[in-house]
Amino acid sequence: MSLLLSLERGAQVPGSGFLGLACPRTTMSHPAIRSFYVVAKEYCRWAESPPGASDSSEAARAQKLLAALVMHALDLPETGRPSLSEEPATKDEREKLDVEKVCRRFAALPFRHYAEVFAPTGKPPQEPITGDLVDDLRDIYLDLRRGLRHYEAGREADAVFEWRTNFGFHWGPHATGALHALLCHEARR
Repeated sequence: MSLLLSLERGAQVPGSGFLGLACPRTTMSHPAIRSFYVVAKEYCRWAESPPGASDSSEAARAQKLLAALVMHALDLPETGRPSLSEEPATKDEREKLDVEKVCRRFAALPFRHYAEVFAPTGKPPQEPITGDLVDDLRDIYLDLRRGLRHYEAGREADAVFEWRTNFGFHWGPHATGALHALLCHEARR
């Protein structure tokens, strides 16, 4: 059975914990979109849950989820211009999210700040800046939730547009920066 079929049926991806997630059926139902939905939903569930027993298990979970998000985001198809006629989350709704709870959950990770080079391909390279793991994970959560609301309301093209566009310039750089920091932290343990 393929990984995608396993994900659609709610099977567990080895070492990931993606268990029991049902995918709403939408009109396009591209396999890459469905699999990204499952991973994004799992990330948001993790973000909204209480911290685990140890910071090392939390760091490992964050690594797996971030890697899966990046991998699946790279497979999202182009969907054209979205309708965006029915924005699912206004600024007021976004402010109502329990962001403090999510941030407290992310603060349970073994570190918060790290050094990164924001634009590593520049010549000469930029000086390192301070990255914030809690800020990274929170921004990823907020961007994914907006797309999930579209997807669950049956606006798959709008969801994919949100996920792809924000992956390129917002949540993607946050995800890769956070993943790199988590991997470096693990290597030094």
